[in-house]
Amino acid sequence: MSFIKNYLSNSLTVLSRLDKFNVDLIWNIVSFFLIGVIGISLNILILKYYDSSILGVFNEVYAIYILLSQVSTGGIHLSLQKYIPQYSNEKRKTDIILLSAILITFIISSSVTLISYLLRNIPGEILHSEDVTLGFALVIPGLIFFSLNKVMLSYLAGYRMMKSYAVFVTVRSFLMLIILILLIIYNAKGFTTPLILSGAEIILFIVLIIYTTRFWNFIYSRQIFYWFKNHLRFGSKAVIGNILFDCNSRIDVLILGFYTSENSVGIYSFASMLSDGFTQFPIVLRTNINPILTKCYFSKGKFVLERIIKRSKKIFDKMVIPAGVVSIICFPILIRIFELQEKLSGGWIVFSILMFGIILSAGYLPFQLIFNQLGFPGIQSLFLFLYFLTNVVLNIILVPIWGMYGSAIATALAFIAQIFYIKILLMKKINVKI
Repeated sequence: MSFIKNYLSNSLTVLSRLDKFNVDLIWNIVSFFLIGVIGISLNILILKYYDSSILGVFNEVYAIYILLSQVSTGGIHLSLQKYIPQYSNEKRKTDIILLSAILITFIISSSVTLISYLLRNIPGEILHSEDVTLGFALVIPGLIFFSLNKVMLSYLAGYRMMKSYAVFVTVRSFLMLIILILLIIYNAKGFTTPLILSGAEIILFIVLIIYTTRFWNFIYSRQIFYWFKNHLRFGSKAVIGNILFDCNSRIDVLILGFYTSENSVGIYSFASMLSDGFTQFPIVLRTNINPILTKCYFSKGKFVLERIIKRSKKIFDKMVIPAGVVSIICFPILIRIFELQEKLSGGWIVFSILMFGIILSAGYLPFQLIFNQLGFPGIQSLFLFLYFLTNVVLNIILVPIWGMYGSAIATALAFIAQIFYIKILLMKKINVKI
């Protein structure tokens, strides 16, 4: 008993000595780990209780959903990520900034949801899949709630309430897992699996509304209209880049689905899901460091910013690269444990190729949205367009030749190419060398 007390006491002492960034980072790393485990569990459950074709359908619908969800946010959440840290000492102003963001996001997302419903048959027709048509209809209601959740989570991140942020993004994944288990228990058909996406967002929205209203007040002011314009101006410049950014993680699945079978898409998407889950770790780092980059640039200048980026990059490399190598080694063990060798034939090769690109670009991944944070949404969109274009062109060239292996090579090369894009654009825009 005394050992346990001493251990807890020592642990609390160590935690008390950590600065806020490190504590926030620990919370988000734990969140990253849990989300990764849940993501793997979701895909394994779909494979075990359905098959690789249904997993392909799920990921095709997911890819379309991700694309539309970024359109429905209109880039407004990125405006929040820039302005909330910048004005974090002016509570009344940030209340107005958040309220205006919620209102404009609701208008945009409602419009996108209505259009998506009217055109709901098109995705299935393009991908030649009735299941995609049926599954897509189930995720359309989630677009509004996803967009509003994105805004509220960006508010928490902007104020560096990273513990809360970590909890809620983890809750989203838990909700998806619970809904999938219920679908399996009640023997729901395979095309219903995308329901976990919209269902989780609706429940998360209710929880977030209850929680976030503790920190801000509904204030009517003429300044709301001023911030409408600000959000729209910033969002319109950032939204294209943000759409392209999220499309980059899904465009390979869609191109593969157009050229090959749902079975190939299922195998590829499982490997892609694991590699995408791995990139969530740099995103955790990015979420924590973004507000710091903004404050640093606007208060201390570009020279301090350059030092922070270089120092952080070295730390990120040391954290990400070893974990990436271990994940490649563990992939065959994972599929053997769950007896998925037959359903995932060739999956390890795909995963290894994808991870090669991620490992080489690891230190730069947390800075993918740096231009937004520095107030250059136009440059951000240019960077992400170059990244997206590289990915699309290479996939179109290589997928017809080598199928899912060609898609993996194309996506890995796009990861590496973004290193050069971000270095060149940072140098040209603000003369910062990283």
